Amino acid sequence: MFSLSSPIIHTANLLWHRSFDAKLGLISAGVAFFGFLAIFPAAAAVIAIWGFASDPEATRGDAATGRETTPKGLIFRVEYPPDGRGHLPCSAQVRTIRAYRKRIGGSS
Repeated sequence: MFSLSSPIIHTANLLWHRSFDAKLGLISAGVAFFGFLAIFPAAAAVIAIWGFASDPEATRGDAATGRETTPKGLIFRVEYPPDGRGHLPCSAQVRTIRAYRKRIGGSS
């Protein structure tokens, strides 16, 4: 093994202390944080540019495919989103009650 007076141990110890004094750990954490933070605006820009460049008919076809594979309850929540207090609009509440009654075998 290496002795404590080995030049390799001495160099590693020197690099360790210099990196600690220069706060390289903090710098690398900041670079990683802001790098990940930059991914989301970049993805939004790619989606926006894709929207300008794509064919509207292809987009409609993709949306239709998504509608076929999405659960019906989720489509309902997207078409009738709740207000700020978490309540559904009145027409959506009536539809929900009617669908529930129909499902359990009651009258609408």
